[in-house]
Amino acid sequence: MALKCGIGYTANASVFSCVYSTPYAGVFATPYPTCDPLITTTTTAAPATTAAPATTAAPATTTRIVNVTTYTVKSALTLDFGALPENVTAASLAADTTFVANVAGSIASGLGVDPSKVTITSIDLVSRRLSEADQRQLQGTKLKVSYELITTSLAEATNVQETLADPTKAASFGAAFSTALVAKEAASGRTVVVKDIVPEAATVTSKTVATVVAPTPAPAPGAGPAPAPAPAPAPAPAPAPAPSGGGGGGDGPAPATEAPAPAAAKEEEEESDNGAVIGGVVGGVVGVGVLGGAAYAYKKKSAQE
Repeated sequence: MALKCGIGYTANASVFSCVYSTPYAGVFATPYPTCDPLITTTTTAAPATTAAPATTAAPATTTRIVNVTTYTVKSALTLDFGALPENVTAASLAADTTFVANVAGSIASGLGVDPSKVTITSIDLVSRRLSEADQRQLQGTKLKVSYELITTSLAEATNVQETLADPTKAASFGAAFSTALVAKEAASGRTVVVKDIVPEAATVTSKTVATVVAPTPAPAPGAGPAPAPAPAPAPAPAPAPAPSGGGGGGDGPAPATEAPAPAAAKEEEEESDNGAVIGGVVGGVVGVGVLGGAAYAYKKKSAQE
């Protein structure tokens, strides 16, 4: 017998079959049939780029199928106003989008959930058979608010259901809802008095949907970090202001500044050259004198011998 699997799962190659165990009993053959998650693998090639002469295949990407279960909590509450502003009725509040948003936020605050998970499905005026005098006095003071909470957390859905089913917890929810609604209405410019809150028990339904989860694409290969901006050129030094002309005359052209002449350095160089020549002459005369004296002394000594 073949194994049938749900959406998003596939059976392995095994089937249910009996094999011999004892002369009196049989057993199922192993391995037993199982339902495994369906996984599909796709491989795509990277697009050609102009920078590289050849392209390479991108690594394989895996697409997963995940079963996502959504829980819907449905409930209602009866809201009894002790007092409303002048010219404001419960019927007019039911049609006011600001009031509807304030009620949804107050329900979320009382249940301790994210306000985005709460949706008001309807607000109806509660009426009952009264005498004409009572109708004039009490007409339009009660509203029945139907709402639903959608979450993917089973624990959160269960906690809300238990809160509304328990009388003590439901009373705490009503008090928190009333306080939040009065504050939100005051912030909206209305003063309301909540006389009583009657919450109803909640029902929870679930729905499971197979969802395809695509992998996160890898970042495309790109150029390196952007180059740092070139430094701004240094400003050119401002020219020195020209000296003003002498007194009594018009504004004539500014006298040219004399460039420093290298005369002093040239004179020092010439004096240095002259000293070297004189020193050489004096040294030559002294050397000749020494040689002459030495020759004379030699001849004189030879004559005496």
